[in-house]
Amino acid sequence: MKTFGLFSPIAIGLVSLAAAPKEPLFLEDLETKTPHVSTDKSVKYDYDIVYVRAGRAGDEKHKRYYADFSQPVTMEPGADLMLLHPDGSEELLVEGGSGSITDLVVSFDGQWVYYVKIHYLEKRSQWNPPKQGADIYKINLKTRRIVQLTDQTFEPNLGAANWSKDFRSREKDKTHYDYGVYNMGPYPLPNGKIIYTSNRHGYKPSKGYPAMALQLFVMDDSDEGIGKNIEKIGHLNVAGALHPVVLRDGRVIFSSLESQGIRSRISWGIWSIHPDGTNWGPVISAFDPGGAANGFHFQTQLSDGSIVIEEYYNQNNSGFGAYVKLPECPPGPTSDQPLAERNIAHRNHDRRSIRQREPPRRNPRARKQVRSTKWSPCPPR
Repeated sequence: MKTFGLFSPIAIGLVSLAAAPKEPLFLEDLETKTPHVSTDKSVKYDYDIVYVRAGRAGDEKHKRYYADFSQPVTMEPGADLMLLHPDGSEELLVEGGSGSITDLVVSFDGQWVYYVKIHYLEKRSQWNPPKQGADIYKINLKTRRIVQLTDQTFEPNLGAANWSKDFRSREKDKTHYDYGVYNMGPYPLPNGKIIYTSNRHGYKPSKGYPAMALQLFVMDDSDEGIGKNIEKIGHLNVAGALHPVVLRDGRVIFSSLESQGIRSRISWGIWSIHPDGTNWGPVISAFDPGGAANGFHFQTQLSDGSIVIEEYYNQNNSGFGAYVKLPECPPGPTSDQPLAERNIAHRNHDRRSIRQREPPRRNPRARKQVRSTKWSPCPPR
């Protein structure tokens, strides 16, 4: 009599998995010491680097030593503005003291460094920032002369409340602000102006996050004092805007809080706008992929025109996420497509539709002009 054994594929699989050797990962010591740039002869390094020097709390305890989108106007005190020379020596340009330096950028001619001084951070709160606020300055790298470009002027809607005399003092039965004006994220424009973010109009996000709505403003640059001709161009920044950066085609990209409607209150995308406040539209939108919404922030442009953006730690693990790289002008509709197809394509880009641009049909000449127009996926340069 023959006997037959019965074998279970699942059991065999379990035995195989149990017997599989552990994959050897990082068994050797890793070298964490970075050699000085001078040791690499392929790199020509003959220029100074300006940077912010902030402290650390070690590897076990987490503290915020820079302002991020969760706390865009508060951080640990004591961050300094520094100048690093090619030989490795350093110079202290501006001391943070009881406040901190942040948001630095070099002028187009390389003579000035724009930066923000958060005046006081010893007793800070994410939800009720200090009343001393923050202002924009610039320092001349040759003479070390410092120019203050903004001040602590609130300009709220006068019809929105019964305000105290300076919007900040406590007066009976009147409304005031307990925190200061935060002028942040300066970036020079090619036309002699500066774009930056500020809460000087006193808006607050509808969902209470973050503590204030920073909006886009433009003002005159100045070597003598406070910038004039201040104009808000970020009327759409009802929740908040951070860190405007000028692209080589003249557009300005910035991080935008997209918390309108039923969306998550922590969705940050990247938008573009012209320095005059026109032609705004999405660069990369924030979605809710599950777990936590996208958080896109800290954007820049490479020399080849590519845009690099960081998507970072919206999972509250206090880590840095990933860099994403985008083309300066994504593929889009052209004038060779029929008008109806171009309408559909542009609808997805969230820009002003071609249908709205088309002149009245009673003007045959104008209709001909529309058909011959080259429709670019990027705003006009």
